[in-house]
Order: sequence, then structure tokens, then C-alpha cells
Amino acid sequence: MGNFEKQFSVFLVHEVFLLIMSYGIMSIIDGRYLLSFVLEIMGRESSAMFKYSRFSHQFEIERGYQSMQQEMQNQEFNIKQDPYNYMLRVLFNRWKPYIIRAISFDQDAGRPTYYSAFFKQLPITQKVLSQNLKELEQDGLIERHVLPENLRVEYHLTEYGSTLLPILDAVYDWGWHDMKKKDIPIDPLGEMWHGYREQDASRMHQPFKNKQ
Repeated sequence: MGNFEKQFSVFLVHEVFLLIMSYGIMSIIDGRYLLSFVLEIMGRESSAMFKYSRFSHQFEIERGYQSMQQEMQNQEFNIKQDPYNYMLRVLFNRWKPYIIRAISFDQDAGRPTYYSAFFKQLPITQKVLSQNLKELEQDGLIERHVLPENLRVEYHLTEYGSTLLPILDAVYDWGWHDMKKKDIPIDPLGEMWHGYREQDASRMHQPFKNKQ
């Protein structure tokens, strides 16, 4: 028997005892008040059932809420499953913002981005570039196409990858204004690419001599 049934049984016995005391044992045995006694017992039983049903329902709600609170308290913060940490891996390492932006600049100009073009825009080694391109492709942010006529490899942003451009622009804009406010020197080549300085094609497409 559950806790609710035990409490209800005790309550019902108590109600019957009070009725017997009220009617008197001899009156009930006499039979003249037997029908009234039975009807009142039934009424009190229904009232008791309704009362304890509400109590039981409220008890279950409170117990479920307490269980949920306890479960939340027992949980530890898992940084590996946090969206901030996910974005740091997918996008905000040292080179990925530049790679995505380099492809987008070429797409805005109506030209494809060949593998060799990255070395004209970024001081990056071949090994590091290949690893970052592979990860961006695996995450569905860029597409890689091999041209059959000359086996040249070109890259394009996917539709999903293009959704990152407003985020990158906002990050660059915030950094640019904060560096200006604090009189921190800003790379002029990056300013050209992002529209903060007049563009100089001879500089923008000149390969970097020092790879890092």
C-alpha cells in the first residue's frame, strides 16, 4: 500500500468513528438512521478522496520539481559541449577567419580562389594552410573543386559558410575601432581588404615573403 492509500485509510476510519459517535451506536443498530448514516459515509468518502487526490497531485509536482533541481545541481559545466568552445574550434583559430575572408573577397570580385592565391594574401605555410582548408571543408564551410582540364584546385564558400561573414565583419569592426581608440597600430593591408583604407592592388596581390 502506498503512502497516499495509507493516509486515506486513516482519514476514512477517523471519519467513520466521528459519525458513529455523532449518530450513536444504538441509533445505527436500530435501523432508523441507517440509510442516513450510509449516505453520509459515502459523501465523506468522496470528499476525502477529492481532498487527498489534490494533495497527492501537488505532492508529485513538488517532488518532481525538487528532483529536477537536484539533477541540475549535480551537473558539472562541460566546456567541450559549450557553443563558445565549438566556435573557437570551427572558426576562431589563428588562420580560419583569414581563409574564409580571402575566399569571400575573391567571390565578391567574381573570381575563383585557387590554392596558390592564399599565399598572396596570407603569411601562412603550406602545411598549416592544407590542414585548415581540410577542417573548413569537413565542417561544411567551404567546397573544394578540382578542375579536370588542368587539375587546379579552387575553393568556394558554401551557403552555410557565407553565414559567418557578418560575424567576421562585426569582430573586425569592433577590433578596428578599439585599436584606433587605444592608438594601437593597425595592419594597412587588412584595412585595404576590409574597406578601411584605399585599396592598392599591387600590394594586395603581392605574395608574402616571410611565411609563419
